[in-house]
Amino acid sequence: MTIQIELTKTQYKSLTSRNYYEKGSTIEYIAKKILEELGVEKIYKITDIYEQYNLGDYFIFHNGKKKTIEVKTSHVFKNVDKLAMDFKYFKQSVSDKLVPYVQKNTKTNLGWLIDNKADILLSFNPVSNKAYIISNFPEVSKNILADVKKYIATLKNGELTRYRNNHNNYINEFLEGSVKVDNRLKITLIINLTLNYEAIEHYGGNLQILDIEIIKSKNRI
Repeated sequence: MTIQIELTKTQYKSLTSRNYYEKGSTIEYIAKKILEELGVEKIYKITDIYEQYNLGDYFIFHNGKKKTIEVKTSHVFKNVDKLAMDFKYFKQSVSDKLVPYVQKNTKTNLGWLIDNKADILLSFNPVSNKAYIISNFPEVSKNILADVKKYIATLKNGELTRYRNNHNNYINEFLEGSVKVDNRLKITLIINLTLNYEAIEHYGGNLQILDIEIIKSKNRI
C-alpha cells in the first residue's frame, strides 16, 4: 500500500535537518496523515508532557476502541531500516564513573523503551520512505527488554559503554546495542531493532509496512 503525503517546503527540508524538534514535528504530522488515510476515526494529540512520555504522542479512537500511539523516526544502518530505542541515560561523573542522567520532565534515567506504554508504535523512515506500524507494542518492548537483560548479564562491568556512535554491538539477529554521547556528555544506551516482519513477530507484535510518497508543495513556504 502506498500513501501520498504533501509537505510544505519547510516541512520537507526538516526531514534532513539536525534540528530534532522540527524534524520530530514533521514526522508526527506524517504519522497523523497516515492514520487519517488508514481511516482512523478520531485522532487527538497528547499535549501533557508526562502523559506524552508515558503514553505516546496520540490518542486514537477506532471501531469503539481507544488506543495510544507513539511516533518515532527510524533510520538506516547497513541498508537495513532500524528503530533506535533509548534504553538508559548516564553521564560521566568527576571521578569518571557513570551516574544516572535524569532528563527534564522525568524522574528516572530510564529511556522510552522501558517507560513508554503506548499500545502502538508508528515509525517513519525519511530515507527509505517507509512507515512501520507495530501493534501490541507493550508485548514487543517487554520481550526485547528480556533479551537485553540476558545480554547485559554476559558483559563485564563497564563493557556496555565501550561502543560509540555508529559502532553497533550485536545482541542477536534482531537487536544491536550502541552508545551515543552528545555535546552535554549525556550518554544514551540504545537498542536498535531491525524493522521487518520476522523481528516483530519474534517479539510478539504485528507489523504493517507502508510505502510513503512524500510530495513537496509547490507553494512558497
